[in-house]
Amino acid sequence: MTSGDYVVADAEHTCVFSNDEPWADILPRLAAFSIAPATLQELVSLPTGKRPDLLVGRLFGTILRLPALDIGLEPICSTVIHRVVTKYGLDGCQRVRADGDPDTINTPRALILGALPGYVYHGTSDLNLPTIRDAGLCTDQPANWPNGGRDHVYLAAEAQVSAFHARRTAAKQGGQPVVLKCRLPTTWVADHDVNLQMVQNSAVPSADPVFLAQEAGLFATPAAIPWSDILEVRSPVLHERFDTWSEV
Repeated sequence: MTSGDYVVADAEHTCVFSNDEPWADILPRLAAFSIAPATLQELVSLPTGKRPDLLVGRLFGTILRLPALDIGLEPICSTVIHRVVTKYGLDGCQRVRADGDPDTINTPRALILGALPGYVYHGTSDLNLPTIRDAGLCTDQPANWPNGGRDHVYLAAEAQVSAFHARRTAAKQGGQPVVLKCRLPTTWVADHDVNLQMVQNSAVPSADPVFLAQEAGLFATPAAIPWSDILEVRSPVLHERFDTWSEV
């Protein structure tokens, strides 16, 4: 694998090809993924549409660059990414949002777990901190987005994903964005987006909500998270790791 190569991977397969290879030679190798895109551009756009479980990226130096998904699914503890970066000795991955949002999520190889995360993150406004200190993260608070699920606390394996939601909450409710680091609850289910876009997506070969939530790095818990399970509160900084942010 060399810089500039494209990588396609899912739970079972990996395909690597260069930009110079004829498309007619690449297409048969993509049949393992049950896809037949007519062009490279169609292949690159598949994860944001029919196949959000599919990794399609390109190597820049020793970093695997992926487009961030429009629906908000941002894999980080992904076993697929872990397998690719480990197999090819890469230094990590970078996800760049294609919709103009300034978020770029850089994840060093050491933080791509390939397993369920021990810690997860939740973004909110600092105006909510007094209530959270008293009652924890509760399931009856208003959702950050109009079409999201209800009666759950939503958590991400990547702090920058929660920072995105924290900025949106602060813009809506006032105050400053903050991100809370929590222990992964014992009881959790697939996030609303994971359930809608992946579990219930007939184009996605796997329908296992546990696996797909792990791949997306997005979780929802039907129970409140007590303050004792919230380990840190920090102010998010774009493009920087959580442990470098200022504590609140």
